[in-house]
Amino acid sequence: MKNRYVNILPFDHSRVKLNPSDPEDPSTDFINANYIPGYNSQREYIASQGPIPGTIDDFWRMIWEQQVAICVMLTLCKEDGRIKCEQYWPTERNEPKQYGDIVVEITSSSTVNTYDFRIFKITQGDQTRTLKHFHFLNWKDFSANVQNDVMIDFIQNVRAHIQPPDKKGPMLIHCSAGVGRTGTYMSLDQLIQFIDEHDFNEELDIFDLVLSMRNYRVFMVQTEQQYVFIHDCAKDLIERKRARLQENDDDDEEENVYMNKAFEQDTEENMYQNQDFYQNTTDKTEL
Repeated sequence: MKNRYVNILPFDHSRVKLNPSDPEDPSTDFINANYIPGYNSQREYIASQGPIPGTIDDFWRMIWEQQVAICVMLTLCKEDGRIKCEQYWPTERNEPKQYGDIVVEITSSSTVNTYDFRIFKITQGDQTRTLKHFHFLNWKDFSANVQNDVMIDFIQNVRAHIQPPDKKGPMLIHCSAGVGRTGTYMSLDQLIQFIDEHDFNEELDIFDLVLSMRNYRVFMVQTEQQYVFIHDCAKDLIERKRARLQENDDDDEEENVYMNKAFEQDTEENMYQNQDFYQNTTDKTEL
């Protein structure tokens, strides 16, 4: 009853376990979510299904217990007339809503190009935390109908918001089932960091990356289109880096030309000054 799709279930060895809300019912520790290794740590991400009506409270409980500070949502609540994810946050700003023991309030909301950015204040008892929520609006299920640069820029914007306090817990990434678009996003997030920090001689093994994620959650990167999309984005990332390095080389070359010209001009001026000095000295000697 807690699973959106009967064929997408979390592996036992990597599933996120909630603190049981009922000690006599061990199933209260269950949520359809798995830890996924990333570029920086073994539990960098949580891949989760989008909440269904009966798991919204569990979803917020997971966010609180895992100290999640960044949440990325990659699905609309409804697509083509089908419910893909329950809306699990309040509709209006400054109107708190309670989910189990947790109170959630929107303190800030804005639309930035292709995504909504919200900041939630979440409270349990006398403790309060902040959750940054990035909701991408233009990516249909099972597809890769997103421009490469749009997705790359979105992922880089999310990564830029991760400040030291946000690194205590994993990033929460979810779509509807939490496998296709979620796995594609995680692959690209890791590739962006890898390509940025390595030279062109390093091997880039996308097949192994996807395979390793599938050891932690089923069906990560669900369709051929999504798999091809990862390769296309990786190619664009490499070309971006090549162009950036070339631009830096051109700037360095231009700076060297400028410095050489300045040096030549300075040398020429010194020569003239020396000629004047020698001329003045000669004149004085003759006098």
